[in-house]
Amino acid sequence: MILKFSVRTFLFLFLGIMSATVGNVMVAESIASPRGFGNPQAVKIVGLPQGAGGTALSTEEPFISRDGRYLFFNSSQNDNNKDLHYAELIQNQWVYRGPIGPNVNSPKEVEGNPSMDRRYNFFYVDSGIKPMIRVGRFSSDTGTLSDLRHFDAVPQKQVKLFAQKLHGNMGVEASAEGHAVYFCRATWRSKGTKLGKL
Repeated sequence: MILKFSVRTFLFLFLGIMSATVGNVMVAESIASPRGFGNPQAVKIVGLPQGAGGTALSTEEPFISRDGRYLFFNSSQNDNNKDLHYAELIQNQWVYRGPIGPNVNSPKEVEGNPSMDRRYNFFYVDSGIKPMIRVGRFSSDTGTLSDLRHFDAVPQKQVKLFAQKLHGNMGVEASAEGHAVYFCRATWRSKGTKLGKL
C-alpha cells in the first residue's frame, strides 16, 4: 500500500530549449528560464496510437520528441512489468511503430519514463539496474537504441530488506541540449528486491 513518497530533485549541468509545432502537436518550451525550462505548456495529441491489430494500448508516461515526430510511452502491463514503445506522427496521425529495442524491454522489470534530447540521446528508467537510469542513442530509421549504457552519474538503488523499502530513481528528464538530466529520488515499499507501491 502507499505509505510514503519522498522526492529529492538533483540537477546535473545546464541546458537550452526550443519551440516547435508539427501538425496537431505543439511542443512548447522556453529559453527564458535560467535553467532552460520554461513554464508548463498545454500539449494536444490527436489520434493516440493503437497497438497491433487495433487493440487498445496503454500510453503511460508519454514523451514527445523535441522535433514533434515521435511519441514515446510505456505499456503499463502491471506495477513490475512496463515496456517502452513508440509511435510516429505521419500526416497528422500517430502511427504505432512497436516496442523500442533491442535489449531494452524485460518481462520482469519496469522500463518507462522516456526522455530524449535534440540529438536523440534517449534516457529512460530501468528498475533492473543499480542506477535505475539508462541512456542510449535512438535511431529514427529503425526504432532501436544503440550504445546502450547505465547512467552512472546518479545514486544507486538501495534495497532495505528488513525495512521492506527500496530507494531509487524515477522521473528522468533530459534537457533539450543534453547538458542536464533531472530526476527524482523515491522510496517504494519493496516486494523482496522488486518495486512495490510508492
